[in-house]
Amino acid sequence: TRQLPELSDDEDEGVELTADELGLTLVEEDTISLLEPIREQILMAIPIQPLCDESCKGLCVHCGENLNATDCGCEEPQFDTRFASLKNFKVKK
Repeated sequence: TRQLPELSDDEDEGVELTADELGLTLVEEDTISLLEPIREQILMAIPIQPLCDESCKGLCVHCGENLNATDCGCEEPQFDTRFASLKNFKVKK
């Protein structure tokens, strides 16, 4: 079994954390601005690559053409061949 070390009275002080370490904001005024926290939450909720639905092909990164409507003819980006063997890698769940 494992035993925890006993604390003496002089070790009982602990560590004092600052407001920054706790993620707190000190307010010294009667009102606070919620603009920045709300803005941050809205930006975090926006998807990185928004698509109209799951089968959406998106837009061409080169010309901006809608890939659902037509094939734009731009070249596919070249991938690093060192990782080509991982293309068909499947993770067993």
